[in-house]
Amino acid sequence: MNKLYRSYELNLDTDYSQFYLVDGDNLYLSQNFWLDDEDYFSRIDSSKGIISIRTERSGVLKITVEIVDKKPELENQDVYDHIVECSIEIATGNLKIKDCPHFQTAKDIKLTPGCYRVRVYSANLSTVMSDYSGNDYYRILLWKEDNMSAKTVVKQYLD
Repeated sequence: MNKLYRSYELNLDTDYSQFYLVDGDNLYLSQNFWLDDEDYFSRIDSSKGIISIRTERSGVLKITVEIVDKKPELENQDVYDHIVECSIEIATGNLKIKDCPHFQTAKDIKLTPGCYRVRVYSANLSTVMSDYSGNDYYRILLWKEDNMSAKTVVKQYLD
């Protein structure tokens, strides 16, 4: 069983069906996000200290962020429509959750600098009927890892 260090509940207002996890005040927002079909369908893209997470819709999204002590077992896979992992280096010790397109910080989380693995669980994606309505939600788990590792789609959502 994992030790939960911290947990945060957010209602993030975002557009363009995405939001970001950002190392500190990194302002480098890649112009290449979502150009690759693999990134688009995996629902996650990353570049230089920024992870872009694709959501099923825009508007106010329910997001839970959990910091845990080690890689957690995959749990309740039937509850989630899509599960994906990738890595991010947090050099500054600050992980910021930012909206799109304004890049405003919704939450600033203090972390020990280093490499982190990020697992994104997406749920209730089929409840989205328009760009601004649905019961979708997103659960993000982070834990330290020794080295950056490749993106892994654990469960693929097929809409």
